[in-house]
Amino acid sequence: MGYSKYSYKMVNLRLLHNDCWTSHMDGHVVKSLGRSFDHSDNGLRALVVVSSSSMKTLKSLMDEGKIKDIVNVQRYSDKFIVDIVQEYNNSVLSILNNNGAIVLDTVKANRREYWTFVTYEYKVPMIVKELNKIGVVEKIKLSDYDGSTREIGLTESEIKYVIAAAKAGYFDYPRKVRAKDLAESLGVKESTFLYHLRNAQKKLINKLLRDLDIREQII
Repeated sequence: MGYSKYSYKMVNLRLLHNDCWTSHMDGHVVKSLGRSFDHSDNGLRALVVVSSSSMKTLKSLMDEGKIKDIVNVQRYSDKFIVDIVQEYNNSVLSILNNNGAIVLDTVKANRREYWTFVTYEYKVPMIVKELNKIGVVEKIKLSDYDGSTREIGLTESEIKYVIAAAKAGYFDYPRKVRAKDLAESLGVKESTFLYHLRNAQKKLINKLLRDLDIREQII
């Protein structure tokens, strides 16, 4: 097995996809759970999470032919999981797949698509060139890819205490339990409990802020 001389890059980009259904989702946020290629009709299947207002917009877009089909809709709480079918040809995913990129995340919001993927650095110019044929790449950011940087890195104690705090209602307003009482139930000093809890909160918030920076605070 040989070793590649080409470096991997993590790419974050913002795209206005011309006349795609996403370009009609003004004011809406759509979170993609996963995508797959349907060989039977050359369609791109996607599971997305949307709000009630976004669900109405999706139905309108299907009636207008912007979306090929809505296969299934499942409601949970105030959200919907929607199984949609769109054209695979000239889709962002088709371009990324053809160039061997690995998709890590994607969000559609305010008529824009936000993609995070990993690819060889030398392939980035070609990907951008092809994406610009179907839309406008408005912003792109490259960074060295290190899988560990996507992890939050909580210790066992931090995981234990943040889960216990969440279950006990420590983060509720008003709080359902005091830190002193929760620490006592866990068999540790209050100072120990708060130390690990605040470390966990700091790591979680930093991860959230990094993600928001990638999205430019779109939500």
